[in-house]
Amino acid sequence: DRSRHVILDRVRLIENGRAGLAVSGNSLVGIRDSEITGNRMTQVLNSERAQTEILSTQISPAAETGIRRTGGTVLIEGQPLK
Repeated sequence: DRSRHVILDRVRLIENGRAGLAVSGNSLVGIRDSEITGNRMTQVLNSERAQTEILSTQISPAAETGIRRTGGTVLIEGQPLK
């Protein structure tokens, strides 16, 4: 719930049941040079006050539809998700 400065580098988050990456609580997580695809409900789930920063990462489906934000902040290439 309160992880800070976690960096996932060159990981493949593929075909998980709920989400490829779930960040919640007051956590701050970055992912870069990675692949997030084929996950059942969403590729990235961001909730509560969490912040997820995504850099140079392939998300399929596209980032706009593959990310579910129920709270907190998501940044893609330094730009906030709308």
